[in-house]
Amino acid sequence: MLRAQPGYPAVAKDVESGNAEAPVIRSWYMRLQAIDPLTGVERMPVNEAIYRALETVLHDMSYRLSA
Repeated sequence: MLRAQPGYPAVAKDVESGNAEAPVIRSWYMRLQAIDPLTGVERMPVNEAIYRALETVLHDMSYRLSA
């Protein structure tokens, strides 16, 4: 993670010291639940969530292209 995001420790220290705001997770949760009430509340590994999201988007895309 440090190689991918070298500035991450500095950001974490800023949030911890009060110089920056941490993201509000509740707002993301509410947005996910509004998009899909059934799967928006389900907890799963990140890889599975990405797989399901791609599956949904690609399915919708193929439906729109065939119409």
